[in-house]
Amino acid sequence: STKGNVLIASLEEPLTAGDGICYIGDKGVLDGFLVNHVEGNRITANKALEISKSTILWRNNDFRFEKMLQGKSSERKIAVSMTLVECDEGLVLTIEDGDGCSATVPCGGGFEVANDGPRATDNTKKQLSKLGGTPYTADNVEIRTRDAYFIPASRLNEMRRQAVELLTRERQEHFRPKDAHYVSNNVPYFEPRLQSAGNVTNKCAELFYRRHGVEVDAWGPDMVTKEPVKQWPALMTTKYCLRYELGQCLKHKCNKVVDKDFQSDLLLSNNGRIFKLEFDCSRCEMRVVNG
Repeated sequence: STKGNVLIASLEEPLTAGDGICYIGDKGVLDGFLVNHVEGNRITANKALEISKSTILWRNNDFRFEKMLQGKSSERKIAVSMTLVECDEGLVLTIEDGDGCSATVPCGGGFEVANDGPRATDNTKKQLSKLGGTPYTADNVEIRTRDAYFIPASRLNEMRRQAVELLTRERQEHFRPKDAHYVSNNVPYFEPRLQSAGNVTNKCAELFYRRHGVEVDAWGPDMVTKEPVKQWPALMTTKYCLRYELGQCLKHKCNKVVDKDFQSDLLLSNNGRIFKLEFDCSRCEMRVVNG
């Protein structure tokens, strides 16, 4: 049952503030709300509700789960080992993962022997192991050189960057399907016709839709064409409604009396152009059209 923005529901899963809930309303239209507060089976929503009994609710946004995914514990990294060795041509950096992929980058020579060998070696290991921002983590870094060299951080960073790029390419080739065959089909599309809202913007997309039985009646608004913009019915369709945000919603009756400024057409002005706003209250949608 509902009263204002409070809903009493039978919950199979615990909810928390920030969760998103959706449901199919009496008219068969998808609707939803955000959870502001939960106390037992009493849910406080972010807006007034009109939900019939026995309506099935689905959670389409799990706040706690999303927050957990944003934490460090949810990061998955590919473990790699890095080895810096010395040969006749100079130093060579090799990076290798556990899947048998590896990459080698020549580093050149001419580096000065460090006065403090252990410290220089530690600094080199730390610099090479800085793989933040990449899908890799350095499990092991080995330095196999005759002497401990002072290597500028800029050179180490460049070597590491090149090695990571080469390893990523190697992994892409390694895991690319060797016998993949892609066969075109003509499975019917779920819509028989597409208007500009379908955003078909090139000949390849048009051929794709026609192969699947779709008639493309108009190019999308993103298409660079000589066709006048005024022929495009809607530049944007969104659930974000300015009437609702400004307390002038005609469906939820935010105000008992609509302000006089909202009784006529609403317009948006941007860079000298005027766009008209249309409101489909039955679907809770706002459309931005060319004025």
